[in-house]
Amino acid sequence: MTDYEGLGTPGVHTYIVGLTEGKAMLDAVLAAQQLPGGDVRTNAPVGLVGYSQGGSAAGLAAQLGSS
Repeated sequence: MTDYEGLGTPGVHTYIVGLTEGKAMLDAVLAAQQLPGGDVRTNAPVGLVGYSQGGSAAGLAAQLGSS
């Protein structure tokens, strides 16, 4: 689960800023794949789900995933 870039720090919050939301969600997937003792293969299919701002992040992560 991601808290998104900039939350709780000075400056404008990244609410509904697609590039940062999508990248944050993809970073969470990459982190899960690298957990010691984890069983998440790097070539396994990935499902993305979100609610509210998380739905936006999931959609944008899907768009960015191939790049």
